[in-house]
Amino acid sequence: MLNTLILRKSVWGGSAEFTKAAFSWKDGQVYLAKCAEPLPIRWSRQLPPNCVPSTITVKLEPSGRWSVSLRVNDTRDLRLKPTQKQVGVDLGITSLLTTTDGDKVANPKNLQKLHKKLRLAQKSLDRKPDKKSNNYHKARLKVAKIHAKIKDPGGEFVTNY
Repeated sequence: MLNTLILRKSVWGGSAEFTKAAFSWKDGQVYLAKCAEPLPIRWSRQLPPNCVPSTITVKLEPSGRWSVSLRVNDTRDLRLKPTQKQVGVDLGITSLLTTTDGDKVANPKNLQKLHKKLRLAQKSLDRKPDKKSNNYHKARLKVAKIHAKIKDPGGEFVTNY
């Protein structure tokens, strides 16, 4: 269904912004204008209670992934309570960070492998003579997916720290 959206689509991605007149919000589902079915969204987090989106941006990333971002007006008071505890953080090379409490967070080791894969994929892309060929498009998509893995590491490292 997202493929039917009219975007400024190019092979490098594109985006479309929808204001309140161009979408409807019903029972936690987003319906875009002229679309009968709701967007199949995999939520990364819940919206704050009693908040309704004011703007929706649908984006096609160069790796072929679609993402949807919602802008909401949250009226809750989210100020943190003052505390007397202080923690120092030291950023390093062997460990990503070390706190004064003695906690150490190791560096993610897969970045070196991804950089090697990226170098080889970019070299392969550079060797394609015709930019309109299907092989060039597949090589470009491979490079974009590796860039996406570097940008969004995901996994346990991001969720725990």
